[in-house]
Amino acid sequence: MLKTSVLYGYTYEPKYLPDFRPIEDIIFEIKALYENGIRYFRLGNQPCIFLYMAKDAGKKEFPKPNPEAIDELFKKIRTVAPNLKTLHIDNANPGIIARNPNECKKITKMIIKYHTSGDVAAFGVESINPEIIKKNNLNTRCKVKRIIIHRCLSLNPLFTKF
Repeated sequence: MLKTSVLYGYTYEPKYLPDFRPIEDIIFEIKALYENGIRYFRLGNQPCIFLYMAKDAGKKEFPKPNPEAIDELFKKIRTVAPNLKTLHIDNANPGIIARNPNECKKITKMIIKYHTSGDVAAFGVESINPEIIKKNNLNTRCKVKRIIIHRCLSLNPLFTKF
């Protein structure tokens, strides 16, 4: 039987105040699960992993990410679960990545360093049709999505030929 755990780290939606679980609580839970044989983890239930412990979360629509907190979280996960088989994340907000390229580049490199292969940060690109975007009040435009895709591809040497 496959032993898997989905850890619900935090939520962030601009219309709601964020609820960040402390790093120590997440690490305590992962350590306990790992000691009981769990080797597959997904940090989930958040609309943007890049916003974990963001400094202006709840004050700005697009707060500045906190790479130091994310690095601490990922590093400690690998310390308490050194032989995990899977470490994956949930979603990423393209608007955050477009507005904070330096911080998000650091975080993306951390994901590459600490996570296992096959990890995907879903962007939630519902559509690139301007009419659909307008009707559904989507807050990230096509141009921003293209910028994000280009920046993410530039971080991976396998994609440099595109």
